[in-house]
Amino acid sequence: MKTYSSFMGNIKTIEQDFFEKIDPVTQKVVYRCAVAHEEAMEIAIKMAQESSLIWRKKTLKERSDVLLEIASLLQAYKKELCDLDCLDTGRPISELMSVDVDSSIENLQYFAKESVYSTLLPQMEYHEDYNLEKTHHPYGICLGLGAFNYPLQVACWKLAPAFIAGNSMIFCPSDHTPRSALLLAELINKTSAPEGLFSVLLGGRRVAPKLVEDGRISHISLTGSVPTAQKIIAASSKHLKKTVMELGGKSPLLILKDAHVEEAVKGALMANFYSQGEICSNATRVYVHESIYDSFRSLLVEKMKSIRLGDPFCEKTQMGPLISSEHTAHVLSIIKEGLKNEGKSFQAGEVRGNYFPPMLIEDVDDDNLIAQEELFAPVLCLFSFKSEEEVIHRANKTLYGLSAGIFSQNIEHAQKVMLQLDAGSCWINNYNVTPVGMAFGGTKMSGRGRENAQEALSDYSWMKTTYIEKKKVDCPYF
Repeated sequence: MKTYSSFMGNIKTIEQDFFEKIDPVTQKVVYRCAVAHEEAMEIAIKMAQESSLIWRKKTLKERSDVLLEIASLLQAYKKELCDLDCLDTGRPISELMSVDVDSSIENLQYFAKESVYSTLLPQMEYHEDYNLEKTHHPYGICLGLGAFNYPLQVACWKLAPAFIAGNSMIFCPSDHTPRSALLLAELINKTSAPEGLFSVLLGGRRVAPKLVEDGRISHISLTGSVPTAQKIIAASSKHLKKTVMELGGKSPLLILKDAHVEEAVKGALMANFYSQGEICSNATRVYVHESIYDSFRSLLVEKMKSIRLGDPFCEKTQMGPLISSEHTAHVLSIIKEGLKNEGKSFQAGEVRGNYFPPMLIEDVDDDNLIAQEELFAPVLCLFSFKSEEEVIHRANKTLYGLSAGIFSQNIEHAQKVMLQLDAGSCWINNYNVTPVGMAFGGTKMSGRGRENAQEALSDYSWMKTTYIEKKKVDCPYF
């Protein structure tokens, strides 16, 4: 059985403790990983310190060139990266080949553009008696904590703005999906970046808490759950570290009465069943105006039945398995509890192993456990509504505020409705489309800060303002 170890450039450490990776398809152990121990963490931190001192002195153009080198290598290793994530996540290879690596490359190229990174250049404000200089500075060492659903994309979304702002990064991938991050680290090591600029430490659940508390790490970026974020924020409070939290959601999708039904069904399918439903921004609460509810539901069920589950490596497969048997059991337990006293369900097939066919939940209250808790599975809660005032209130009745969607043929009206929804990443007449210039993040319990887009730069650098006097000092004591 193959063993994978943490990556810290060319430095190796003694492996002491291990964890096993279980294939989500076969539910069998396919490889094991060595947990990064104290020695490995210390090496990674020292290398990150040394490399960040070199890196921060590089010009923005020099940093940009390294991002472009990484992007070029990702393109060259696209097939290998997709294969690794297909094996580890269980997501269809067709998705991975068309989205993940390309999105990662676009993100690197985006932050390498002068028109984007120029916002980090010193700025001067000229006044009659004084000038104000604004300069941007790196935090130093950033800690990136990844998620299992989009392993490579999440890593690149974090490292690209971190690197261009002058930081180094230690990255902890999910224990479920460590291999594409390891290959990414190897590829970065082939570029002209200083050694140790990007290290990968395995065994996140055991390793991350120690890194979070280490005073030498100044910045933490998590893609994960609310409970994890709460622990990180509490543990990092001793040093008042900068934190970027991209968390979960229970997002609403509003289908207004003038919506094009076929387009709205397409949106609902993309908002619930892509990537096995394991997407934090998914609109798992779909509110349909009562006048088109029946036609919407009929077409939705028809299309749910046609989604093809199967071998993730088969090009025709449209949905693979959930990430683990533990996660599958958790989803089933929430559904069982939620349907105990109300509601009904339709599932387009039987649950077999971790294969969880698309499910529709109806006739439950907005406060039902299924309608309030993020399931991270292909489970869609369908509701009808009468008035827009009513549905806006119901849509906002959640602890989360990550995303929202609206379908309507009246764009101007849809924009007015969208302004009333408590969500950070929103779509009108589409869903889950994230072009590289679209900032991503939420409000309320869905997190803080933004990833992707130019707005991310403000989360990976801090500003220094310098007052420059032009006249003599006015001092009443002199």
